[in-house]
Amino acid sequence: MNTVELNIFADFERQAAALREELIRKKGAAAFRLSPLLFRGHAKASWRLETTLERYTRRVYSTRDYYRAMEGIRPAVESFTQRQWDLPHEYSIDKSFPQAPQGYEFMVYLRHHGFPSPLLDWTRSPYIAAFFAFNAACEGDQVAIYTFVEYSDLSKDGILNEATIVGCGPYVKTHPRHFHQQSEYTYC
Repeated sequence: MNTVELNIFADFERQAAALREELIRKKGAAAFRLSPLLFRGHAKASWRLETTLERYTRRVYSTRDYYRAMEGIRPAVESFTQRQWDLPHEYSIDKSFPQAPQGYEFMVYLRHHGFPSPLLDWTRSPYIAAFFAFNAACEGDQVAIYTFVEYSDLSKDGILNEATIVGCGPYVKTHPRHFHQQSEYTYC
């Protein structure tokens, strides 16, 4: 991780533009291996990049464990929202290709309604990230705006060879906030 300290917002705008230009240049050579530039704003620079699930509990949940928890609360959520989510009873994961976890649409919905989630939310807009960083900041606090670019790092067998941050993409039917905030999500 590289840290760049900036003093004024105009410097941030220039830095974000330079990162985008660099990404466009790199995409020319390896467009299939490079995701969009994503941003995340924190009101305090000391805050870690943690999911709401990591902040809520120190227990480590596998995606299978979390899926079981989603299955358990689904009837109540469906009763109160009058929406239905199709979650297959059996959890499965394809380790040959990084992709969104099973039940992704429901995970995003839960995330936007305050349920602890293994998803870390990002935005495609540096301005939305800046809003989240500065909106809750106290005078004198240093804020942080993180950027993330996902590289597909697959072994020659096509199987993920170590813990990997997986970008899940923006294409999911959920709360309008997801689209207003230009949201994308990652999980590890």
